[in-house]
Parts: sequence; structure tokens; C-alpha cells
Amino acid sequence: MDFSDPGRCWPEWKRRFLRYRSASGLDEKAAQRQVDTLIYTMGEEAEIIYEQLTVREPRAADPANNIVAEDRDQTLFNRTIEAFDNYFMPRDNHLHYAVLLGSRVQLSSETNEQFIRNVHELANKCTNWDQEHRNDMIRTRLLAGMTDKELSRELQLNTNITLEEVKQQLRTKEIIANHQKAQLDGVNSVMAVQEEPEVVKRADAVRSMDAKPRTMVNDCEFCGGVHVKGRCPAYNRACNLCHTADTMLESVRLDVELKVNHMSTSRKSMVLMRVNQVVLMMIMFFMCITLRVLV
Repeated sequence: MDFSDPGRCWPEWKRRFLRYRSASGLDEKAAQRQVDTLIYTMGEEAEIIYEQLTVREPRAADPANNIVAEDRDQTLFNRTIEAFDNYFMPRDNHLHYAVLLGSRVQLSSETNEQFIRNVHELANKCTNWDQEHRNDMIRTRLLAGMTDKELSRELQLNTNITLEEVKQQLRTKEIIANHQKAQLDGVNSVMAVQEEPEVVKRADAVRSMDAKPRTMVNDCEFCGGVHVKGRCPAYNRACNLCHTADTMLESVRLDVELKVNHMSTSRKSMVLMRVNQVVLMMIMFFMCITLRVLV
């Protein structure tokens, strides 16, 4: 048991020990053995506390008030438990817990199941109520404090609704909402994958290219310049002379080949023209010499 906060830990620890006492058959053993097991299980600090406790004497018979005398040995364990109750929870205030219960509302981060358990825990601390009144207060607080006001108004239309029916409706509504949310999240995930924009894909491709080490190309065979490998400016371009277009790399090759062919044809024409001029001049020269000889 945690003795740093016994007022909070003792009620839960006591419930667990009483369940162990019944399940193990300890309640059929001698009263003093039950008390010794209780103190030993609580821990070393319980020994010191037990020496300070004042265990009340058994009640005497009171026929006028229909009180039967208590047996000293048979009630020793229960009287010891009462002594620990008084020691660990001397300031237990019924009114304080009743006020807390009356103002309890469901938190935004609190599920319906958690809200139900927390309201039950507060109501169980109101020890002056009988079970029927406690259930009625829990039902009222669940209806007033739940975040789903639409469900609250719907349930209030049934004036004979029980506590169990209110809890069942809260749990069912939460299960349905969780299933719908899971289905919607699954559909949105599939749609997001299927409808991925082409622009995003291209951007990813560019980023992956930028992430790779850059290799420079000098004296490119296509454009004749210097550029990053894979970034040729002549890529997918038409020939500037004949404007013949093609696709992908073939268009670049075609463009360059057309340029070279056009340039070669022009140069050949100029050479032929000059050769013709020289030949013509030589013919005229020889014709002049022949005429002079004849004369």
C-alpha cells in the first residue's frame, strides 16, 4: 500500500484485500489471524500505525433499540478495519463529495466510459445515501453532464429511464461514433493516395534529382555548351532551320543533324561558285591568247 497518500489509496486497497480475504477463505480463519494478515500485507508502516489505533470495544446488547451484542472474536477484524478507516479518512466530508458530484461535467478529453466511471466514484464517496438515491443522483448527473446534449435531450423524454439504460445509450453512441470515424479515416486515406496530384509527383521527382550529386557536361554534343548533366537546353527542341519537330532525344539529334547538313550545303555552294568563277576566268584567258596568236 502507498502510505504517501493513504486517504486516496486506502479505499481501493481495502476493497481488493476484502475480495482476497473472501476468495482465499481467510474469512473462515481465526479473527486474530485475519488481523495479522491484514497488517502484514499492508506493510511495515502499518505496524506503527496499528500501535496508535484505538479499536473500539464490541457493542453490548440493547433490546430497546433491537441491537444484538457483538462477539469479541468474530467482530475483531471488522472493528480493526473501522479503526483504519477513521485513521486514514478522518476528514471525509459527505457534503463536499455531494457538491463535487452535482457540478461534475464531462471533459472534452474524457470518453463516455471514463465519464461514467468517474461519476460512480464520486457517488460512492457520498456515504450517507442509500443505493436507490445514489443511483438516481448518478443518472441525473450523467444526463446533465454529458457533452452530447442532443442525446441528453432525447433520453430525458423518457421519464422512466433507468440508470443502466442511460449508461447503455452512452456506451452504444460512443462505439458507433468510433466505428464511423475509423471508416471515414480509411476512406480518406485511400482517396488521398488515389488523387495525388501530378504536380506533387513532378515536384518529388525534381527534389530527388536535386538531391543527387551534380555532374557537369563540357562541350555538349547536342547544344555545344556547358551545363549540368541531364539539363541540356536543346532537349526536346525543333530544328531552328527547317523547324522539323520530333520527340525526346531523337528531336535533339535531328535538330543538330539538320543544322550540320544545312551548314554543309551552304559552304559547298560557296566553294562551287568560286571554282566556277575561276574556271570561267581561265577559259576566257586562254581564248584571248589564242586569238592573238591567230592574228
